[in-house]
Amino acid sequence: MGWQTARHAIGQANDLADQSATEEDTDSLDSTTDALRRRATVAVEDLQSAQTISGYLEANYVAACAYALVRTDAVDQFKIPAAPSMTADAADVDAEILVRMFRFMEGHGFFSRQDDGRYELTSLDRLLCRDSPFSQRMRFADGWDGAGNLSHTLRTGESAFTHALGKDFLTWLAEHPR
Repeated sequence: MGWQTARHAIGQANDLADQSATEEDTDSLDSTTDALRRRATVAVEDLQSAQTISGYLEANYVAACAYALVRTDAVDQFKIPAAPSMTADAADVDAEILVRMFRFMEGHGFFSRQDDGRYELTSLDRLLCRDSPFSQRMRFADGWDGAGNLSHTLRTGESAFTHALGKDFLTWLAEHPR
């Protein structure tokens, strides 16, 4: 149910409550009004839950784009404002898809599009670069492979990380200290 349905149900409940009724109809009216109010409350709660899930999915898309940019080294290919085609050539990725990804990510604080069409790294992008002292690259490099295989863990009970990388998480961290 959407907002329109919720508003409609609330309106019906209020209209019924405002109508003058005989005493015989009062019990029926109260029951109907309560049912409509419950329906409206459920509609609002469902809509709020749908918005929450939508936010989670949006964050997942941002993380998936960051993962792709790290895995292809596209984010490391420019340190100064650059045209997407130059970055795409250097990273050997599709320029049109890269532009789409930059546009999507820009709405989430990644990549700043300049007036001339070039893109510049933001503080978020710089954290995905190899040479950043605070690089978060490891979280998206091999580590993401393990997280992306959680369905394997759910199905088998085995570690997704071990399944994806051939070693447990702590061993992998010891071998990749940064």
